[in-house]
Amino acid sequence: MDNEIQIFDNYLEKKNLNNLKELMLSDEGNFQWYFSPCKVTDGDGIPQFCHVFYENCNINSDRFQFIEPLVKKIDPVAIVRIKSNITMKTSAILSSKLHSDTLPEIYKGRDHVTLDNQRTGIFYLNTNNGYTYFENGQRVLSIENRMVIFPASKRHAGTTNTDVDYRCVINFNWF
Repeated sequence: MDNEIQIFDNYLEKKNLNNLKELMLSDEGNFQWYFSPCKVTDGDGIPQFCHVFYENCNINSDRFQFIEPLVKKIDPVAIVRIKSNITMKTSAILSSKLHSDTLPEIYKGRDHVTLDNQRTGIFYLNTNNGYTYFENGQRVLSIENRMVIFPASKRHAGTTNTDVDYRCVINFNWF
């Protein structure tokens, strides 16, 4: 196991987790998801829905307060970007391209900051048979209320799932 990859289960208090799930995954939350035809790179064949909470040194969402418990736990000096992704169930598990969160293609032409000490965190909002995998072969299963933290330069990829209706994560980039 790679010691640069840290996995934390039961990351949020139950109340904060339930608030996030109510907001993002229920009809009552009235959450705004935005369609993206690709997961990582144009033409990768994995459409998803996204919601950007924070980008370009600005809060980008009127729902930012719901993720503040997560932000407080990572205790960033500065946030680069916070973005949630939801992919729909597929008949077979599909994998995105290996990438690092410091590469320009991830930001699709938008301004971004890259520093050697930049970190990436992936918070899993629901349990499913999808996962995040790393170039070294390590897999982190999608388990509700799990956070994985690693250097943003570490190459990784996400997958779809086949066992529940969707896979939902919140991605954090900070230093």
